[in-house]
Amino acid sequence: MAKAKRVAKSQQEILNSALTEWATLSQQIAPQVYRMKQLEAQIDETIKAISLDAEGQLHSNSIETETAKVALMVAKVRTVDAKRFITSVAETNRNEAFWDCLWVGAARAEKFLPADVFSTLAEVNTEVRIKMWLKPTFPPTIT
Repeated sequence: MAKAKRVAKSQQEILNSALTEWATLSQQIAPQVYRMKQLEAQIDETIKAISLDAEGQLHSNSIETETAKVALMVAKVRTVDAKRFITSVAETNRNEAFWDCLWVGAARAEKFLPADVFSTLAEVNTEVRIKMWLKPTFPPTIT
């Protein structure tokens, strides 16, 4: 019983020490967290102020503040439901050009094939939509 009390007391001391350390670190990083939230709000406000022209193009493709930059890309993507498309095209018209119209979303299709078969069929295409980075400040500013 005495050993159990010592263990419990030791565990409580470790917990108290960890909580104290966490509180100290939280206070130390609070200015950086506050500054990050300010930057996020400033960027959000600027992004909301951007408008598109009649063709859906951005008037500006990047936003720059004193300490951060955001580059935006807008891409229009039209899709057609595969099942509706297939049933809407007459079987006599389902030639190679017809099948070239179709594609399969890899994330959902992956579960239907063994990994080795899937990897031979899958193609990887990369599209970047938003890029955001903070500019370094020297010396770092802590407010």
